[in-house]
Amino acid sequence: MNKIYVEVPITTNQTTLSIPCGDDESLWHFTVIFNENEYLHKRLVTVMDNFDDGENPAVQSMLVTNENNRTATFEYHIDKDVKADVKLSVYYCKECRIITAEW
Repeated sequence: MNKIYVEVPITTNQTTLSIPCGDDESLWHFTVIFNENEYLHKRLVTVMDNFDDGENPAVQSMLVTNENNRTATFEYHIDKDVKADVKLSVYYCKECRIITAEW
């Protein structure tokens, strides 16, 4: 299993994480969007994939709370030329956000 660990500053609202797909130089891209509502004290994380060319991306969202340890976990099953299960986890810290990808 492969892993990537990325720290995202709290001043950044969106980032794209790319992971290798297969033996060639192709990449799977996942866009992670951070939404924080100061008034409601809610944090929402949205992940959007774009490895299906010409199709609508798969979009998943999750509220991040203290009850789920300030963590949002998303799973994707890729069944194209290369088959893989991708697990993205987003952790909220005081100074940054941490994204881990496992595949």
